[in-house]
Amino acid sequence: MSRGHLVLFVLFGLVLGGILLLGGDADTPVPRDTALLDGKASAAVITAAAALIVWLLTQFRGMIEARDARRNAQMAIARVLKAEIAVNNAARQRSARSFDDAIKMLREKPDYQPYVSVEAEKNPIFEQYLSELSRLPEEVVGPVVDYYKHDGFLNSVMQDMTTSRFAGLESERKIRLLTYLNSELIKPYDEKANDAIRHLDAFIQSRKRSLW
Repeated sequence: MSRGHLVLFVLFGLVLGGILLLGGDADTPVPRDTALLDGKASAAVITAAAALIVWLLTQFRGMIEARDARRNAQMAIARVLKAEIAVNNAARQRSARSFDDAIKMLREKPDYQPYVSVEAEKNPIFEQYLSELSRLPEEVVGPVVDYYKHDGFLNSVMQDMTTSRFAGLESERKIRLLTYLNSELIKPYDEKANDAIRHLDAFIQSRKRSLW
């Protein structure tokens, strides 16, 4: 429970306690004039207390709505990032198999030219929500950013492989480059992607179980 909720509950308790105290002892005789004054005072206090209770309930409802809006925004960001990372990872694993095939072909046919495809918009969802990552906890943002940095670097290297400079390299240099990319960038890609997905999924599940 947040500090704001605690304050509201304390105020509600104080108001309720004040009303009970004003009720006094019903068995104790009270002079007529005093009773009239006490009755008017009690009515005024009860009216004020009722207004305060309505205000407290309104504030509490506002807190609940703000909490739900915040939670929904967080879960929406986490879900779409998780989906994009999963799709990217599946594509990268296909790239790993393609690189293995390309290395094999280059060893058999030195004049073979590997075909490299790079998407123009690699991570549109991440770019869209980049400014809103601060909505997520630090322990979730870290693995997500680490994954996208790795993905961005790999994408830039693969972009270079579409140039005439790469096409003009000797077959042995192509094999060394493809082997390096496969072992140092593409194979660890799965680990970084799964780590980011695991943190995002844990966060989503925790938001579903959390009361506040």
